Amino acid sequence: MKAGWSMGARPSDIIASMGILAARNAGLKGAGIELQGEWKDILNQPGSGKVYPTGISFITKNGRVIAVPGTPEHPGRTSTHTASAAGEAPAPDTHELGQSIAVVEMADRVRVGTGLRKGLALEYGVNVAGSRTGPHPGKNYVLQPRPHARPAGKAAKDGMTRAVKFALGSGGKSLGGMGGMGSRRPFGGMERDAKGRFIGRKGG
Repeated sequence: MKAGWSMGARPSDIIASMGILAARNAGLKGAGIELQGEWKDILNQPGSGKVYPTGISFITKNGRVIAVPGTPEHPGRTSTHTASAAGEAPAPDTHELGQSIAVVEMADRVRVGTGLRKGLALEYGVNVAGSRTGPHPGKNYVLQPRPHARPAGKAAKDGMTRAVKFALGSGGKSLGGMGGMGSRRPFGGMERDAKGRFIGRKGG
């Protein structure tokens, strides 16, 4: 008989019982919520571009989107809107894009993003170099990039790192203070600064 050893559990079961998988999943979720929060904040910043008054509508003419006075059938805007300038994140109007930013938990990863196609068009622009969307049918239509995803990733980097480190250090057990998605309160045992970023453990 050859010398050896055996165990009654699979390696994956032992890893799970040690809290490693729970810590990993908690860290990923915490990092995802941190990114979601920063992303929503960026999409909630006012723009500094053109101001559109009440009572106008938008139409596409010769491949260009233009503003025209409203009609009795289509009265147009009911409030003013200050659009973003080129290079700024999209300014909030309907808030549709910001509300669409979601955290989706998967088996071994977390995805944060939007299912709205316009999110990609705004991030990289349309009919410009580096665009990630197909060319717009309007030959004269050009939309300069309004980055929002990449700035969010940069802004959330430190908070995401701290969320993961805390989860790994706690074994994934410090989830008692978790708020809802987008609340940016993934761990109750962490101090946060005025902007909601993780800065360290409470009381230590």
